[in-house]
Amino acid sequence: MKQVIVLAAILPLLLIFIVQFTLQEKNAQMKMDVASDVYTAAEQARQDGCFTEANLSRLRQQLASRAGTQESEIVIDADEVPKYRVNSYNENERIHYRIEVPVASVMAGNRFFGISDEENRGIFVIENEIASERLRP
Repeated sequence: MKQVIVLAAILPLLLIFIVQFTLQEKNAQMKMDVASDVYTAAEQARQDGCFTEANLSRLRQQLASRAGTQESEIVIDADEVPKYRVNSYNENERIHYRIEVPVASVMAGNRFFGISDEENRGIFVIENEIASERLRP
């Protein structure tokens, strides 16, 4: 009887580890997919010389579907003014971008440990700069 009581107390804790591992794998896959989408959009911006409205709109839709969130929750801060290719390094001719994607659930069994759903959120941030390939007209 003593073993059944101990099992009843320990089993939920052990199950949380299994669920947490699964959640971490899901979040890691989502982050890889988001990074891939951002890389694709950045390569398009490299060709265009900046992030165009169509490129940002498509990226926002893709990220919202990948992260399972609303488009309004995704923050994209990117250069929308065309930059041009130069033969030497020039900070002003690089395309800067910062993208924030919310992660809805970071920890499995958060309520079991007294963590609210609002506290159980995170933000995946990608910030980078790329050189423009657009030629001057």
